[in-house]
Amino acid sequence: MHFSSSIINLVSSFSIPSFIFVLSTHKNFPLTLYTIVLFLKLMTKRKGLRGLGTVLHVFDNKLIVKGSRIKVERLINSIVVTEEKRRIGKVYDIFGPVNQPYIGITVFEGTKEEEIKKLANKKIFVL
Repeated sequence: MHFSSSIINLVSSFSIPSFIFVLSTHKNFPLTLYTIVLFLKLMTKRKGLRGLGTVLHVFDNKLIVKGSRIKVERLINSIVVTEEKRRIGKVYDIFGPVNQPYIGITVFEGTKEEEIKKLANKKIFVL
């Protein structure tokens, strides 16, 4: 079963209960487990987030991240977020080997120190 992009855009605008109701009332589109699973995959897909790496060190409102395999061009000044999409800071430096760089992040003012310390050994993302 293939979906056109217009149907995918329409489906992604529905909430889960309304989507299931619409599918169950449509005569040419029987409600199946496959369609529900497909919809849930579409709804939970992280749009715009790319894995940046794992936080190694936290000090003086700065983070050092061991980068995953990510293209480093156009990464300076990118916004860095947690898995919950909470903004942490932005990239200010990239150094080390090209295939697995280290990334320096400046934490935004107003971010609590306890929150920053909890990020140690956690994966973070870039928008």
